[in-house]
Amino acid sequence: MFRRLLHTALCATLIAGAALPVAAEAGPRYGYRDYYERYDADRDWERRHHRREARREAEREERRARERAERRREERRRARRDDDDAEKFIAGAIAGLATAAIISSATRDNRPVYRTVPAPTYRETGGLEPWTPEWRRWCSERYRSFNPSTGFWRGYDGRTYFCRP
Repeated sequence: MFRRLLHTALCATLIAGAALPVAAEAGPRYGYRDYYERYDADRDWERRHHRREARREAEREERRARERAERRREERRRARRDDDDAEKFIAGAIAGLATAAIISSATRDNRPVYRTVPAPTYRETGGLEPWTPEWRRWCSERYRSFNPSTGFWRGYDGRTYFCRP
């Protein structure tokens, strides 16, 4: 609260001080200000100082321009280096593919390949002949839906299958 009060009082003082007219006062006719305003060496110093500041500013601008140019040169160099890497990669890929093609064509035998057909193998089926009592007993034990008069059983897919032990 005290801080706010102090802030308000300070602002009011500043506004009131700016609003009140100030009486103008005439200074001495030849005071220190007049002396320095008329002194030529001081004016020469200002001119030299101004020229020196202009020269320094020009040097700064020139240095900044050199730095910008160097940055641009470096970016171009980096871009060229990146392009060189891509070109090297492409050239390497082409050379690798050419080498692989040459090697594979040299190792490939161009004669026709005649594959032999394996001899047929005969399996013996389960030892039960269809329509025998053992066959009917085995199929009845194996399949609940087995019909002994037809020899077929019905699968879960709804189709009928012949019993093969």
